[in-house]
Amino acid sequence: MIQGPEHTAQEALASEVPLAPLLSPASWQAIFDCLLNERGIDFSSYKRATMSRRILRRVGIAGLEQVDDYVCLLRASARERHALVRDLLVRVTQFFRDAEAFDVLEHEVIADLVRSACERQTIRVWVPACSTGEEAYSIAMLFQEALDRVQSPAQVRIVATDIDRQAIEVAVQGVYPERIAEALTPQRLQRFFCKERNGYRVERHLRKMLHFAPHNLLDDPPFTHVSLVSCRNCLIYLETVVQQRILACFANALGRQGYLWLGPSESCGSLSSVFRTVHAKWQIYRKVRAVKSLFDTECNITQRVYSPEQELAYTKGYLRTTIAELESTRKQLQSSNEALVAAREELQLTKEELQSVYEELHMVTVESQKKIRAFSQLNHDIDNPGCPHEGKHEGITEPGPIEG
Repeated sequence: MIQGPEHTAQEALASEVPLAPLLSPASWQAIFDCLLNERGIDFSSYKRATMSRRILRRVGIAGLEQVDDYVCLLRASARERHALVRDLLVRVTQFFRDAEAFDVLEHEVIADLVRSACERQTIRVWVPACSTGEEAYSIAMLFQEALDRVQSPAQVRIVATDIDRQAIEVAVQGVYPERIAEALTPQRLQRFFCKERNGYRVERHLRKMLHFAPHNLLDDPPFTHVSLVSCRNCLIYLETVVQQRILACFANALGRQGYLWLGPSESCGSLSSVFRTVHAKWQIYRKVRAVKSLFDTECNITQRVYSPEQELAYTKGYLRTTIAELESTRKQLQSSNEALVAAREELQLTKEELQSVYEELHMVTVESQKKIRAFSQLNHDIDNPGCPHEGKHEGITEPGPIEG
């Protein structure tokens, strides 16, 4: 899914040509049919004005004057299709973007979730529209620090998703350029990253907390039983009706008293009765009641009547989500199993060391007993010089001084 720009969504929109005309319906349909066939992404729910400006920008970069000519270029050039998708998805993000917002999240949301977590409970977090993963990793760092502060045995599992598979691949690799040091404290940089030749790589102990997966907010079912949903600067690029549908999905994904974190230019809209505002400036909400259904919300979204093809597509999406959740659980169990195997090997080594120490102590004891008997015999010979005795006592060395 799309991710907002470096500062705010309004700044990104203002930086474009404000009076760019809308594309004709035919041009619009031709371009997005081409992208749907190429990448499987349907841009029809995105705001037309914003998307038109981005497309016209690519027309200018290509040195063309007519949109129809650009459509022909788009059909012929995979490179141009890739460039247009990149522009439309707005893949711009960074670690701890809006530092004040992350401070509020840390002290008012994460601290509460960790404090109220039961022993051995898993705190589930969903970060849709995660782009290349910086925000998801930032949230993971805050959770790890909070767990360490209170020495909580709770587990945290963060599922980060995006419609852009290439962005997901970057997030999975967890390798970022050297400039990320500007957004991170020296302590976090040292603890959570290892220096590589041309940048930094996320440490394995933090990486194990996250699972990245492709996911389409417009079509795929939501994840469930999550305590926090963080989706910042994504909804602003979508039509209002679609925004409310996705917000209803988030409400259903959240468990009781779960938190929702949106971008500074977004809000929960007509679902305000479902959420209580925790922090107005940074758009942090808490779920206070259940939403009636995914599509029958207070904004009077028409409930869908699915055809068999739509039912099949929805079922496939649900299965993809379920598989992603199972994969996340499998990795968590695998991680726990690896820890248990390591502990068992450590115990085995400790057992062998103790056995070795025991054998050494036994040998020392035997030697000590021999020397005690030897000294006893010597004392007897000194006290009774004329008293005969049979041969040499075990442990006495003759001639020469007595060892020990």
